[in-house]
Amino acid sequence: MYEFPKIDFKKLQEDRREGVRQLMKAKNIDHILITMYDNIRYATDFQALLVMDCYDFFTALVDSSAEATLFLPFLDTDILSPHPDLPWIKRQIAGPSWTPNWVAENIWLKKVSEEIKREGAKRVGVELLTYQLFEALRTEFKNIEFIPVALELLELRQIKTKEEIQLLEAASVVNSLAMAEARDRMFEGMTDFEVLAIIKNRMQKCGAEFITHGVAVTKGTPSKENWFAVGNRLWEGDKITLDIGCNGKGGYASDIARTFCVGEPPTAVTKGWKGLLKAYQAGQDIARPGANVSTITRTINEALKKQGLPKTPYGMGHGIGLRAGELPHIYSQDLMAKDAVLEKGMVICIEPSTVVEVKGSPTNLKVEDVFVVESNGLRRLSPCGYGLT
Repeated sequence: MYEFPKIDFKKLQEDRREGVRQLMKAKNIDHILITMYDNIRYATDFQALLVMDCYDFFTALVDSSAEATLFLPFLDTDILSPHPDLPWIKRQIAGPSWTPNWVAENIWLKKVSEEIKREGAKRVGVELLTYQLFEALRTEFKNIEFIPVALELLELRQIKTKEEIQLLEAASVVNSLAMAEARDRMFEGMTDFEVLAIIKNRMQKCGAEFITHGVAVTKGTPSKENWFAVGNRLWEGDKITLDIGCNGKGGYASDIARTFCVGEPPTAVTKGWKGLLKAYQAGQDIARPGANVSTITRTINEALKKQGLPKTPYGMGHGIGLRAGELPHIYSQDLMAKDAVLEKGMVICIEPSTVVEVKGSPTNLKVEDVFVVESNGLRRLSPCGYGLT
């Protein structure tokens, strides 16, 4: 087991709940209806995520004091004051079992409506509902004003507290340990599935709460092939690009990428990798408080072009927290809703990639780390090295 840092979880919880209270005050709303697992975790500290496709199984109704009622898919009876360690959770209400809320619309509407009436809600923030559920609520409550708050909740979470940064760094250490073990244990004839098995095994042994993703690209490029392991075997000189992530203690995420080779890397891979790391460093150097995120993309792609390497064909990075991909989104200006300005306390991933030709075929190279934005620039939270072998 990896020893996660001892942090003040009570302070972490209260800081997040105070943020929710202030958001509700600013929006002049008395309740927020939440269905996304990460926002439920942020507002209540209840761990809603069990499997990736149950994101719409759970609901929380949070009042202006940041006290909550949860609607859960694994109960057959309601429970008052269910969590002594989370006293702001007032009750848990039995909901449709192991099915999306929108599949059991009438049951969900009945349960949620009863609680909204009990609470006497007048202005309710809505984060993410299917069209049919939202229309059902509006039909049921013609006297209640429903206010969109999904973007505001994500914006609230952009600046991390000291405790959040500690947990993000711990998750990144676990992720790095798993990546390094995969690199050290790779051998000729191993499949991409077996490489990912090493990674996932190490993550779980270290105490990861959840494995979010494991991408393994051995042939071609992700945009032209796929992002998944397919059973390819790795022979002398073959490379594998890995993009892996896990949630550590408290649900905070990590997301890193590396490119490794079995045996001696081809000359083109070695040269391309050095060029990619050089461009990567250039992007890190300009990423500091006050910089627009588009400058990271522009700087890295210009550095790649100068070295005769193709630009990164997708987003250059993203924020990270209770989900692997949060605000700010880091890309070119024309493909972002907002060209955000970096602020101290943001935690971001930067993930450039490029392509080189090996034996007449394109092959993808990628690197990614987690960084916290500090007053003098970036501090890397993921300590895995950059060696190809």
